[in-house]
Amino acid sequence: MPLLGMNIPWAIETDGNATKVLFEKLEPNALITWEIHPNFRAAIEPQMKAMQQRFKSASSLERKYIYAFSNFLSSELFLAKT
Repeated sequence: MPLLGMNIPWAIETDGNATKVLFEKLEPNALITWEIHPNFRAAIEPQMKAMQQRFKSASSLERKYIYAFSNFLSSELFLAKT
């Protein structure tokens, strides 16, 4: 369904399903796909794993809020650039 009568690409969606799929794939090996300095990897991986644990332990309502808020932010950023 067009947003405000405009033809918006699939990146902006109203149900948050793509956002949900992206959040479920959050893990260091999925996000760090190129060779990085070992010190940077050692610093960033624990933070990514901690976020993944917090996300997995969140309630259903908290996850829905995260999806909706992230979807809203990405929509606003996209619209600000067009």
